[in-house]
Amino acid sequence: MMKNIISMICLLLSMCFVACHDDDNEEKGPQLAFSELIYTLDAEEPLKVEIRVSEPVSANTSVKFNIRGAAIQGEEYELSADEFVIPAGETTASITVTPKNNFEDGKTIKLELYPIDGYVLGEYNFTLIEVLTKGQLICSFQEENYVLPGEIEIRMDAKDANTGKYFSASTDTKVPFIVGEHSTAIEHVHYEFVDNPDKMFVIPAKKSYGTIKIRFLKWEEGKTTLFLLVPDENDRVLPGDVDQTEIYINGMTTPDRLEGKWVFKELTSMDYVKNNAWHGGEEIENMTEAYTDAVGTMINSGEWNGMESSVLKKEAPHMIEEMGIGRATVNYKLRDWVFSRQRYWGEPIPIIHCPKCGNVPVPEEELPLRLPEVDSYEPTGTGESPLAAIDEWVNCKCPVCGSDSKRETNTMPQWAGSSWYFLRYVDNHNSEALVSREKADEMLPVDMYIGGVEHAVLHLLYSRFYTKFLCDIGAIDFDEPFHKLFNQGMITGKNGIKMSKSKGNVVSPDDLVRDYGCDSLRMYELFVGPPELDAEWDDRGIDGVNRFLKRLWNILMESKEKDVQPTKEMIKLRHRMVYDITTRLESFSLNTVISGFMEYNNKFMEIAKKEGGIDKETLETIAVLLSPFAPHFAEEMWEQLGHEETIFNAGWPKYDENEMKDDEIKIPVQINGKTKAVIEIPADISKDDAIAAGKEAIADKLTGNVIKEIYVPKKIINIVMK
Repeated sequence: MMKNIISMICLLLSMCFVACHDDDNEEKGPQLAFSELIYTLDAEEPLKVEIRVSEPVSANTSVKFNIRGAAIQGEEYELSADEFVIPAGETTASITVTPKNNFEDGKTIKLELYPIDGYVLGEYNFTLIEVLTKGQLICSFQEENYVLPGEIEIRMDAKDANTGKYFSASTDTKVPFIVGEHSTAIEHVHYEFVDNPDKMFVIPAKKSYGTIKIRFLKWEEGKTTLFLLVPDENDRVLPGDVDQTEIYINGMTTPDRLEGKWVFKELTSMDYVKNNAWHGGEEIENMTEAYTDAVGTMINSGEWNGMESSVLKKEAPHMIEEMGIGRATVNYKLRDWVFSRQRYWGEPIPIIHCPKCGNVPVPEEELPLRLPEVDSYEPTGTGESPLAAIDEWVNCKCPVCGSDSKRETNTMPQWAGSSWYFLRYVDNHNSEALVSREKADEMLPVDMYIGGVEHAVLHLLYSRFYTKFLCDIGAIDFDEPFHKLFNQGMITGKNGIKMSKSKGNVVSPDDLVRDYGCDSLRMYELFVGPPELDAEWDDRGIDGVNRFLKRLWNILMESKEKDVQPTKEMIKLRHRMVYDITTRLESFSLNTVISGFMEYNNKFMEIAKKEGGIDKETLETIAVLLSPFAPHFAEEMWEQLGHEETIFNAGWPKYDENEMKDDEIKIPVQINGKTKAVIEIPADISKDDAIAAGKEAIADKLTGNVIKEIYVPKKIINIVMK
C-alpha cells in the first residue's frame, strides 16, 4: 500500500513539474532527466539506472545527484559511482545499484538530479527505486486437510525468511510444489490441476499467498488420497509449519478413531469439516450463554459455516477483497482530540474574535504570534487561560473591520509543536521557508529517533501525520520523519515504580551533580544497564564512575608534559580500544561502552607504570571517544593536550586491524588434557616449533611414552602420554 502511495506521489509531482515547465517559456535548452520514473530493484541482481539528455553533449559531462529514501547506502546497497558521466558525443549515462543481503523489502531509494548550467531538468528529475525481495521464503499450506467433492482451491502462504513478515513483491512470484510419493490418486485419472499444470503456486504482486485449483474426475476405491508438499531441496523455498496437505477425494477414506480401522464414507466437503475434530469442534445445542472461547467453528454464517474462527479472521479480508465488496486496510487510531489548552505555555492560537466578523485569522504578516511576557503563569482557577487576564495582549482590533476584538486565549497542546520541531531545528533562522532544500538534503529525515515507549502512540503517530501532510502540500519532499526508532528504557524508583511527583519518589540530580559532576552522572545513567531496558535507580554506583574519571585524569596529568613515545603495546591497545568502543556504540550497547572505557583505562594504567606515561596520540584518542559521554571532561582533556579548538571538530578515530594483531600469544600446555604450564610464543609460530616450545616448558613432567602431539593454533598444546 505504502509503495503505491509513494509511486502516486512521484507521478503527481512529476506531472506538476511538467505543468510548471510548460508555462515557463524562458527555460530553454537541452533536457536532462532519468530514463524511468520508477525502477524495480531485484534483491539478488544489480540494477542499471540511466539518465538521458535530449541532444549529444560536446564534452564529458558530470551530473551529480542526491540520495534519499529509507534504505541505507553501504549497509543495504552500494552505488558504482557518486555521479553520472555522459561521454562526449553521447546522450546517456548510467550507474549500477547493487543490493546487499540485508536489504529490507518495502524500503526505497530516491535519486534526485542536481541542475547543471546549460541544461533544463526534464520530466523525470528524480527516480524512485523499489525493492523486489527474492530472498528465501517460508511457505505453508493454509490447511492440513482438504476434501475434493468437485473443484477446490488450495492456498499457500509465504513469509520472508529474513524478517518473518508476510511476503510482498511488486511482481508475480512463482513457488513450486510437488506431489508426494505416497499419493494414491493419479493425475488426469482421478484429478487434474486446473490452471497449474507446471506445479506452481503464483503469488500475485502485492499479495502474500497464492492458490491452485484441483478438479475431481473419478473416484476409485483405494485411490483416494493426494499429498501436496513444499519442496525441501529448493534454494529459495523453505517449508513452513504446514509443509504438506492431504487431499481426500469424494468418497474418501477417513480413519475410524474409535476402532482404529479404515472405513469408507460418502461425504460432502461440509460433512468432512463437521465430522473431523481437527477442524474445530461441534455445534453447541441449547446454548444458555454466549460462546466466549478464543477459537471455535463458525455456524449460521453462510458459506463460512464450518471454518475455524481464527482462520476466518485472517482469511475474511482476502475473501471480501475477492468478492469486490471491500478491502483490507490498517486503521491508525488518529483520533479527534481537543486541541486547545487553558494554560499559558504552548503555541498561541492565531485567531481573533470579532463581534461583527466572527472568528478571524491573525494576518500572515503578524505571524508568528508570540506569547506575552508575564510575571505569573499559574492557572486562574476560573477555567480560563492565564492569558485571559492580560488585557493589553487580549484586546486588539479586528484585521478586517477594525472593531474592538479579543484574541483567542487558549493555547495549542504540546504535540502541536513536538510533531514537527525536528524539521525546524535544522534551519531555524530561515525566514523564507520551513526548511531549505540544502539543509533538508543534508540532515533530514532524522537518522534515528530516541525516545521512551510512551511516545510510540501519540507523539510518533502525529509526527508521521504532520510529515505526510507537509509533504503533500510541498513544504518538504519526504513523507517519513525518521529512518530508525530506538525505544529507551526508564529509570524507575524503588521496586520498579515509575518516578512521579504524586508518588513522591522523584530523585533530584542536584546533589549528585554537586558532589560528582554532571559527566559522572551522565555516564553512570548509561552504565546501569542496557539502554532499552528499565532500571531501578541506585546512586551507590556513581562513585565507581567518578573514580574512573579521576584515574584517567591522573594519567593525563602525569603524561602530558612528558615526551612519551608510543610502544607497540600502546599502539595495539589504542586501535583495539577504537574498534571495541566504536562497535559497541554502533550496536547501541551503551552500558558496555562505559564498561569498555573502564577496562581499557585499567590496561593503560598498567602500561603507564612501566613506561612512565602514555603517548599523546593515545590520550587524544581516548578524549575523542569519551566526548559523547562526558563532554565537559573530554573538552578539558583536549585543552590540556594543547588544543585551542573544540574537541567536537576532531573527527571520530579510525582503527587499523593490522595494528590490533598480537605479535606474541599466551597458550596453555597440557599433558593428557590437564594444564601443566602457560607459555608465550610468537603468534605466527609453526606447529613443530610450538610443540617443541611446549615440551621444553614441561620437560620435567614428560615421564612416560609420548604417543601424540597436538597443537591447535593460538589455542592449546596437548601432549598425550602413556
